[in-house]
Amino acid sequence: MSRYNEYDAVLRGLGAVEVGHDKTGFTRSLSLDCLGTTVRFELYANLCNAYIGGSDIQVVCSSIAVDGCWPNRYKRNINLRDDAGNLLCAIPIERYQNDAATTKDPTK
Repeated sequence: MSRYNEYDAVLRGLGAVEVGHDKTGFTRSLSLDCLGTTVRFELYANLCNAYIGGSDIQVVCSSIAVDGCWPNRYKRNINLRDDAGNLLCAIPIERYQNDAATTKDPTK
């Protein structure tokens, strides 16, 4: 069963825009601004590649969910998981209003 349309619907629901696709429809690329960091997603039938911040960092996942359950001080995250349900990456997309812990540099 293809997850292609599922990935697409979740990401477009967050405001992602299409930045490319192949001629056969095998893959589609979407771009999304996540709190100032651009994340490019390549969607396939059974997996998704996320390229974070214009770098060579690549996260390959089989599930994309949006929630606030992962305890990283953000109200909502895009959680990328593998087939076993293990969290691979949490990409913050929304801060709590007036939350100093997520708006200040923690190193200072």
